[in-house]
Amino acid sequence: MLNYQELKAKISELEKQMELECKKFFQGEAQKHFAAHPDLKEFAWRQFTCYFADGDELYFSVYDPEINGVYDEDEVYAMICPQTGCGRSDYNYDDESKKMFCPLHGTELVSKVGSRTRHKELIKATDKFLRQISKEDYKKMFGDHVRIKVTPNGIDIEQYTDHH
Repeated sequence: MLNYQELKAKISELEKQMELECKKFFQGEAQKHFAAHPDLKEFAWRQFTCYFADGDELYFSVYDPEINGVYDEDEVYAMICPQTGCGRSDYNYDDESKKMFCPLHGTELVSKVGSRTRHKELIKATDKFLRQISKEDYKKMFGDHVRIKVTPNGIDIEQYTDHH
């Protein structure tokens, strides 16, 4: 029979093994997700514990995904010049064609995300993919106060402190 310290050590080892298995599962499922959505180049999300102003913890959350580097709803509607990729706040509008053109190059501006409908489909599919794992397991796998970026080549984790 195990004593208490041996039991705790065994539980700790099993928790480490579970974390490794969860990471393997996640990586395998992420590869399937990219294969199912060839236009998905990367996805990312932020996860962190919220705090009261006095520093007391509230709860840990996993937030909505970014798709192909776009998180903010305003960016979904941003228009760019396809020639340079630069965002345009100024443009020439053609009343007849109802199109916007880059004043520098004369090229028609395009949506930063391509098809907005497709972008929303990718958000929905990625959100569904991410929801198959519990928040607690995400915290164990990747940590707290982090931004996780997943590409077909791997996973990058960076510290995240801007909780606004």
